[in-house]
Amino acid sequence: MFTSLDENKKNFLTISFLSLAFFIFQFAIMREIKFQVPTVIFGGPLVICIALVFTGIGPLLAQKLIKGSHKRFNIILYALPFIAFLSFLCLIFIAHSFGPYYSPEEFYKVVSSEITKAYSPPFLIYLSILLCGPIVVFILQGVVLGHFLNIGKKQNKLGVYYCFDMVGAGLGAIMAGLLTMLVSPFKCIIISCLLFTTPLIKKNIKFFLSISTLLIIIFLSVNEFDLTTPNFLKKNNNFSEWGPYQRVDIINKNESIEVYSDGMLFYPVYKDPRNSIVSVGHEVANKIMKKKEVKDLLMIGTGAGSDIYSTRFNNFKDIKIHAVEIDPTFIKASQSTPWLYKQYSTANIINQEGRSFLETSNMKYDMIYYASADPKAGLSQASIPDAAYLYTQESFNKALELLKPNGTLIVKIAYILDNEEIFLNKLFNTLKSSISNQYLHPLLISKSSYSIDFAKIKAVYGVIENKTHPTKGLFDNLSHHKFAKVHPFSTTITTDRSPINISARSVDLNILFITFFCVLFIFYLMNKFNTKGTTLGGQVYFYLLGLAWMLTQLSFQFNSFLLIGTPHLSISLTLGVSLIFNALGSYYFKNKQLQSNMTALIIIYFSIYMLLTPYIIYNTITWSGVTRILCYLLTISPVSFIMGAVFPLALERIKKITLESALLYDFVGISFAPLIFWVLLHYEILVLNYFILGIYLLLTLWITRKSSYDMSGTLITNS
Repeated sequence: MFTSLDENKKNFLTISFLSLAFFIFQFAIMREIKFQVPTVIFGGPLVICIALVFTGIGPLLAQKLIKGSHKRFNIILYALPFIAFLSFLCLIFIAHSFGPYYSPEEFYKVVSSEITKAYSPPFLIYLSILLCGPIVVFILQGVVLGHFLNIGKKQNKLGVYYCFDMVGAGLGAIMAGLLTMLVSPFKCIIISCLLFTTPLIKKNIKFFLSISTLLIIIFLSVNEFDLTTPNFLKKNNNFSEWGPYQRVDIINKNESIEVYSDGMLFYPVYKDPRNSIVSVGHEVANKIMKKKEVKDLLMIGTGAGSDIYSTRFNNFKDIKIHAVEIDPTFIKASQSTPWLYKQYSTANIINQEGRSFLETSNMKYDMIYYASADPKAGLSQASIPDAAYLYTQESFNKALELLKPNGTLIVKIAYILDNEEIFLNKLFNTLKSSISNQYLHPLLISKSSYSIDFAKIKAVYGVIENKTHPTKGLFDNLSHHKFAKVHPFSTTITTDRSPINISARSVDLNILFITFFCVLFIFYLMNKFNTKGTTLGGQVYFYLLGLAWMLTQLSFQFNSFLLIGTPHLSISLTLGVSLIFNALGSYYFKNKQLQSNMTALIIIYFSIYMLLTPYIIYNTITWSGVTRILCYLLTISPVSFIMGAVFPLALERIKKITLESALLYDFVGISFAPLIFWVLLHYEILVLNYFILGIYLLLTLWITRKSSYDMSGTLITNS
């Protein structure tokens, strides 16, 4: 592969393959941690934050570790496959040594004030796993990047080296998205380790062949169930499989099964569901089905089929049920339990994302039932809202269009009791804003709250009848539910533009507070140990540049959730294409015409993006997924191209800051963007886009003006 190439081309290929491998490694680590430490609610943004901070520290260490020595760098290349694989094993062993994190028997236990505490503090486990395992690989990623960018700077080819790094990252994002939907994180780690060996083909072909053969043998022969599964999930395990969205496990009990999603108890299913939590959660729907004639029922989010089973058990044998479930792994899991699947299979099972099905269905139903009311449905509202588009005004509008004249819409969702009033008010306002000639009943909530280890939850029902007056006696004699006291104090609603149905203000402020002081601490620490060739102005510039760049990337990804029925793949494609066009921009960053028009081009392209995005996402939802995502990717590509030119241009123009320091502060800005973005999700996404645009324009103006001063006060020009 590398034998007939000159040294520069070998370097370009090496940095691309390594960047590709690092990206797949990070995706796999994030996915495995989500399974190993399921009670860490905000794991995703924190993994990204920690990984990027330590990647930024890597270039500083490159000065100490490599010191320009190719021999030392080659040692790192030889060690990378081993270090990556061992760090994954370290993650597994540390996680298992802390477990179990909770008692499954305590899940869904009725609680009053105190909740069941985890056996071990989840965040302690989480930080221990990162610090003792993957962080070494994240640091080495920064070492590799710093090494090659220094070579590029010396050769006056900085933009080209940066381009090949971004191309590798972009391809890595796309490949990682595909791989995580097809294989387990363990297999993704082996694939990334194989990619880590590719630069060794020329350096030591025998070593390359022996390591690659060993990794392939591990890939094919290791029993990863025994290696990666916590002990409490091994006992009586009847089904275990990594699916495109999560790992699903089925544990057999005497008269029931327990369904686990990513290591967390999803729900129990009883052969006799009477007086169980499943029956309690289905009480409102049962009342309506007994009172009203229901022939065609659409259930969205049926999982392994517990709602179908409960419906059939309560003598609703003749109802034609259309069951929509996004994850085929749940359907396969149900098949491992014959008594459950026997009833589940009586429904017309449709493997599709719920919102996508609503938008493309032409059928009419007597009842549409949003059945997903598990803890993760509630948590997704508090984190990355990949499932939250089911609970927006636009989604309810579409569901109401599919109802028959006397039909009923039931929306069930779990929620954490923190900020209960805000949550219920916003949900009620959203449902109310969706009706025209329909009747909205008062919200119904469960009388009891339930423990899910780290919080208390309740279930809430919103019921809309497709007529102007309510059915009499619809909710007489409710045993387990009561009407919620909702006093809307605002008109805030949940829309596709702001699909968050929770407003955890106290948590937001804590995250912003912690983020602010973490940034100050890192600035202080790095100034103390890295005083040569740095200025405060340069540090702040690259911090803001990284922050604005990553916020823009997150905005692109956020807007891509609805593009196709698989949110994760849509995100990885969006990120990958954006990074590839960033790479093209960095390749042409020295183009004088591009430099002089950069600010105007960003304004034009960002305006086009903001105008076209709503149309592409919300007005073409019945188009094919491929067509829609191509339109969206073509919309974000020009913006990404221009943004890719800014970073290498800034490195060339700002003289009084070292490459390593610039990379560090850029990565620090990038790393805190996911946490800040999570906070800003509570506000309209268009406002966020304008905010990002303002930051980026100011930074671009500073760099691209024809005659300017660098951060130390020295006059510089475009020439």
